[in-house]
Amino acid sequence: MIQQLLGTNFLRIAVFAQVVVFLAMGVDLGSGLHKASQRGEVHTSWGFKATLDKFIRYNGSLLITSCMDLFIYFSNLFVAFGLDSMQGVPIATCIWGFFLCFIEYKSVRESASMKDK
Repeated sequence: MIQQLLGTNFLRIAVFAQVVVFLAMGVDLGSGLHKASQRGEVHTSWGFKATLDKFIRYNGSLLITSCMDLFIYFSNLFVAFGLDSMQGVPIATCIWGFFLCFIEYKSVRESASMKDK
């Protein structure tokens, strides 16, 4: 069963989604530090703790989504619905990763004055 999984791109795609979300969070952290400097705010441990909490929530939820994709993969659900070409593609992980990256994109695009609201 595990050999069957390792023969697909499933793990590569799931790990790639994790890395991309992690990088997006890093960009958001850098942007947040820059915006705080523009507002003249001191960098405190509270902001870094919030980033750590967000990391745990985002990557934890992405890992859970990958587990859901594993259940879909091993149950051959795509094959049952005639979507053989989708077998081995972590669709839910990709969709959730895209959504998380979109949230980070919106956060980076917010102006420093919008962060006060």
